[in-house]
Amino acid sequence: MSTALKVEIAWLNQPGRHLTSIASLADGFTGTGAIAGVAVVAEGPPLLQGFIGDVVALLRDTFAEGVAYGIGDLLEDSIEEVDERPSAGEISLAVAAALGSEVWVYSRGSCRVFITGRDPDDGVLDDAAPGEGARHLLLKPGQSVILMTEGVGRLVRSDAAESCACGCRRPLDDSLRHLVEETGIRFRKTGGSAAAVRVCRDVRKLPSVSLRTILYPVLVLLAVLAAVTMVCHGNGDHETPVNSGAVDTSETVMPLD
Repeated sequence: MSTALKVEIAWLNQPGRHLTSIASLADGFTGTGAIAGVAVVAEGPPLLQGFIGDVVALLRDTFAEGVAYGIGDLLEDSIEEVDERPSAGEISLAVAAALGSEVWVYSRGSCRVFITGRDPDDGVLDDAAPGEGARHLLLKPGQSVILMTEGVGRLVRSDAAESCACGCRRPLDDSLRHLVEETGIRFRKTGGSAAAVRVCRDVRKLPSVSLRTILYPVLVLLAVLAAVTMVCHGNGDHETPVNSGAVDTSETVMPLD
């Protein structure tokens, strides 16, 4: 069985019901094999909803082009490109780019990044400090990186986060939705967004073989063998028998004395 690692990415958006709600957006791209994936969460004033969408799309599409190396450098370059745009300082941002078990994270403003499924004694996998540039993490199978806007800040270090988002027993999008529900957070009033990156073992079992798949070829083979046996037996019954009483008319050469 193969135990290669696979990266799963999911995101969740819920618009607020009030005109004064914070504008937010989460999106991502799931890479395959040697191609990195990315998850992005951003929020800001309602008037900047369009700009927030452009920022998220820029970061997502940068990695969707197919990035296989230089993940951290490309992430920082993309953030610098975002910062060159007007109003960039008015939005909060959280990004996680992943290739295999390696994840580069960045956050600033009210958006947060944290890790679930970590060892309490492992001080390396701590909450990603905002505003310190892209940070490199090495995740173990079953661990997840969670990105969220301010409205779901109560998720950080919660027991529900550890129980729902860690492990690989259920699909990641279901885990993310269940995580938000279990913590009592609702996006009904102010809205909010969340995303997750999870590393799991890609266990590939041998393909299952049904009884029908084995039985049918065996029955066909037996039928063919039976038909061949009957044909051979029929040919043997029609052979001309040798007459032991027939006179031998062959010539015999005798030696001369």
